[in-house]
Amino acid sequence: MNKNKAFKVEAIVNSKPSRSVPKGNFSRMNILKQYDDYKKAIIERQPENKNQLLENLMGIKNISNQIEDKNKTFVEIQKKRKMVENEIKSGAKTVENFSILKQLKKNSIAVSKPIEEMEATIFEYCNSLPNLVDPSNPSRKPKIVSWINPKHKVDPSVVEEYQGDRDYSDVYVKDEKLDHYTILTRQKSLMDFYTASNTSGSNCYYLFDELVMLENALITYALTFAKSKGFSITSTPSFAKTPLIAACGYRPTQRDMESQIYTLENTQQALIATSEITLAGYEMTKVFSKSELPIKKCAISRAFRKEADAQGTAVKGLYRVHEFNKVELFVWTTPDKSNETLEELKDLQVELIKSLGLTAQVLQMPNNDLGAPAYKKYDIECWMPGKGAFGEITSTSNCTDFQSRRLLTRYRDFDDENRMLFKYVHTLNGTCMAVPRVILAIVENYYNPETNRITVPEVLVPLMGMKEF
Repeated sequence: MNKNKAFKVEAIVNSKPSRSVPKGNFSRMNILKQYDDYKKAIIERQPENKNQLLENLMGIKNISNQIEDKNKTFVEIQKKRKMVENEIKSGAKTVENFSILKQLKKNSIAVSKPIEEMEATIFEYCNSLPNLVDPSNPSRKPKIVSWINPKHKVDPSVVEEYQGDRDYSDVYVKDEKLDHYTILTRQKSLMDFYTASNTSGSNCYYLFDELVMLENALITYALTFAKSKGFSITSTPSFAKTPLIAACGYRPTQRDMESQIYTLENTQQALIATSEITLAGYEMTKVFSKSELPIKKCAISRAFRKEADAQGTAVKGLYRVHEFNKVELFVWTTPDKSNETLEELKDLQVELIKSLGLTAQVLQMPNNDLGAPAYKKYDIECWMPGKGAFGEITSTSNCTDFQSRRLLTRYRDFDDENRMLFKYVHTLNGTCMAVPRVILAIVENYYNPETNRITVPEVLVPLMGMKEF
């Protein structure tokens, strides 16, 4: 990593809270109670900074013990101060008592200041930790949960290993005639990467005519679909404050050491990689009543990603691009409902992909593929015959209270004695439509080389006004 890239990464990870983005709140006692679980989460995620995170976790334990010892000393000092103050109030206004009181005040400051410094260190350590991981997650390799419109016979009683022993090479065969890049740039002139590379840089593109109509049809279809599932619709800003980005968990990982984020120079702002960030920020510092939850929002925005892996001919085309339209799902709910909500988001995505007639596999992702906020994640990979592989088109994650603690998003609840409690919501996010990759999948699965025509998926015909192009 060069110095300039390293600086930009640090700018995000070490972003200090702004006036509008809160500092966050952590319970070190909860972390210590789940110490072994946090240790497992760090080890199994395999982040590049694993050793540092393990040191931070150990630091929370060690410093907590030191704080406990100093708190005991502080309490003893305060007791003695109270006794001397009471004696003085009772009339014993002696030089000796005033001298003792003065020394006790000095001792109090001498003990309390290191406690404050240690609390600040513990806060930074807590903030650095990734989320816990769901016990059902695989450790190293994704698990195939189900298939969507499979081209082969599926035995639902058999748990399949991702890219495992089963050989589907006779069913899922690469066909270079179905390569979307060749079809759209040479056969039909509906897409132009070459000119865009001159005007904007690599992995940028122009879309034309029917492809623009297909793009808009997919956006409209996704928004309408989400609304039918109870989501309210919004559009969000395309950039956000870097403290908000950091609070949402966007920081370097083992897969992203140079960051996916485009920072805006000389500002505390950056272009968003997903509207998950701006949606999470919309309700920061909010306190809901329990009856208001769940809250479900669906946003359309531009997404900007460096996509450091997107160089070279192996990823030519729409699979990895720097800017695109994306429809995102976001939910705030109570902790007891977040696992159920994740399944609902996954099922919504399955229903949407199935309605487009695409073949795909639903994967439960392993711990070493999870970003810092995710407790559990599903990806859906669609068959792309021109690419000759399955490629990710949606993802959905349960972030539990990782984001809500950093953004102070809570709800009011009551205990058995009707006392009001403030609890942290759980947040979940999911792709509703990553437009370029779905265009890729539609073109490669619906193109007829003999007629040089692309059939429009039936559900999009009313929005496109045509059955093929």
